Amino acid sequence: RITTVLGSRWKRSLAASVGNWTFDYLALVAALKRAATPPDAPELTSSSAVPPKPRRRWPWALAVVCLLPLLLLAALGSEAGLRAALAAAQSLSGGAVQVATLDGSLASGNLRLRGVLARTALSEYQLDELALRWRPAALWRGRLDIDALELGVLRLRTLAPDPTPPSLPADLRLPLALHIERLRLARLEVGSVALGPLLAKVDSDGEQHRLWVSEARTPWGEGSGELTLAGAQPFALSGVWRHGGQLDGAPINGEARLSGDLRALQLALALGYQHSALGARATLAPFAAQPFARLRQAEAALVRLNPAQWLPGAPE
Repeated sequence: RITTVLGSRWKRSLAASVGNWTFDYLALVAALKRAATPPDAPELTSSSAVPPKPRRRWPWALAVVCLLPLLLLAALGSEAGLRAALAAAQSLSGGAVQVATLDGSLASGNLRLRGVLARTALSEYQLDELALRWRPAALWRGRLDIDALELGVLRLRTLAPDPTPPSLPADLRLPLALHIERLRLARLEVGSVALGPLLAKVDSDGEQHRLWVSEARTPWGEGSGELTLAGAQPFALSGVWRHGGQLDGAPINGEARLSGDLRALQLALALGYQHSALGARATLAPFAAQPFARLRQAEAALVRLNPAQWLPGAPE
């Protein structure tokens, strides 16, 4: 754990980092304020006196607003600053947020975390390893560019049921454009179900989000797909998921297509097994307050049926 490495020194390290950046910040603000103040004018006679021009205070005020987040980012960008911040988060959260080890920094573009734990009143998340490779300079262009985000084994555990009903998000837009060239999850464990590995790519201009999944292994086979989602209400979306596996030694293939929006989601399913085919359509309201209201309409049809698959001796 970070507190084990730093011991009682983590408070002193955090105070030193914050003090250093605060001193530089105040010195820069003072310099900008001084530069924005006009020099003393010579004394004028009453006949030539003119009303003094108001001082421009916006340059240093703008500096206060703009530079404070940059200084905070710079402090967290160093390995020592990030270690101190994580140690403070662990202490202030009472152990609900923990990171066992840290290598690298945000400013260097390479960061590796091990033994990550996050706990809420309802859930617990354990991640054995996280490796990040990104391009910090892209932030100046309003972009968050991530070359690779590699996640190890992620374990999700429910501690208590959520008593609040689901609700439609107010906004899903991002403050920055986002691009993740490679997103990999080695394994996802939810109870007794394990999925993975999963390989994906993400791209967003802040308003429109796209996800491509090139590989996803499950206990029922392998799949791939893509999804496009608007960040503003009603969150229009479109997507497709294709899956293939085995049933009793015979191949079974399926496809699911999504359309509509998050208020009224249209789902179309197609399933093929040997010489039989099944089609289904449904309209879903995933954020309806009552569970029975989340399925608005559904219909299914056998497009093709081979009775011999299900009843030995039956005609094909």
